[in-house]
Amino acid sequence: MAAREREKTVQFHCLILLCLAATGMLEHMHVLIRVIHKNYAR
Repeated sequence: MAAREREKTVQFHCLILLCLAATGMLEHMHVLIRVIHKNYAR
């Protein structure tokens, strides 16, 4: 039973890391889009 519980927590941590990575990528995309817009505005 303990092994299964540990597996669940590991999967949960992986999900959290994936969500953090996704949100981080979205933030970077916002910055990239802003930079691209600035370059096009010239």
